[in-house]
Amino acid sequence: MRPLAPDAHRRLAEALAAIPPWSTLGSSADALTQNLQAEEPGTQRYAIVVDSTLAGVLSVRLPWLKGPYIELLAILPGFQRHGIG
Repeated sequence: MRPLAPDAHRRLAEALAAIPPWSTLGSSADALTQNLQAEEPGTQRYAIVVDSTLAGVLSVRLPWLKGPYIELLAILPGFQRHGIG
């Protein structure tokens, strides 16, 4: 994992918009891009990378009640079922 770079926001958003649950909820790539770009105090977003390839995203909110809160963990389809998430 590494901090989520700005150039990854749109690529991730387009990939997420095409898979459930986002595709079934009607979440657009534009809306997901805005969410990933949003500056939120206490929220850190990370790119999940496998062999130098973007494989997913993790968003953690801290502080949250009594500790960290994973608000988003998404593994792209080509990397699912490989023990990453």
